[in-house]
Amino acid sequence: MNNEKTIEERIKNRFDSVLKTALRVVGSCQTESQLVNAYTWAVDVVLSLSDLVERTESPAAARFAHTYKGYIINQVRNLYKQRQGDVRAIPEIPAGKITIREVEPHISVCRTCNGKGKTAHVSGRKCPSCHGSGRVKISSTVKSLIQPYDPEKEDARFAVGMD
Repeated sequence: MNNEKTIEERIKNRFDSVLKTALRVVGSCQTESQLVNAYTWAVDVVLSLSDLVERTESPAAARFAHTYKGYIINQVRNLYKQRQGDVRAIPEIPAGKITIREVEPHISVCRTCNGKGKTAHVSGRKCPSCHGSGRVKISSTVKSLIQPYDPEKEDARFAVGMD
């Protein structure tokens, strides 16, 4: 029984750490699209952690994780609903010049397995991110909004000096 408490505390601490970060990210959103993306990301992270625990830990830990993820997701959902009204009151950013740049695909070391190709928790199991190669291909699109800066209307803290 004491060992089960220790396992539950360890799993609870992992989920609580994710919850803290998720609440900070969801709470910092300034637009509806940011809020939706942050909420989706937070739920995905919680579900991924739960899946990892359920696959790699003891049956008792898996049952606890399966139950506790619901509590964590409800916490994130409650803040999401609260913030929905807040971000609707924030005016949208005025139009400016939007530039979109494609970053060429490149090969990088897999961060999930640190380039080893195997998961650390289960020996002999291929890494789910790189499928055992230790490498991943990264590509991205960078979207930038360029707007005029009016020091009389805007907060000077965000001004960039041209020294």
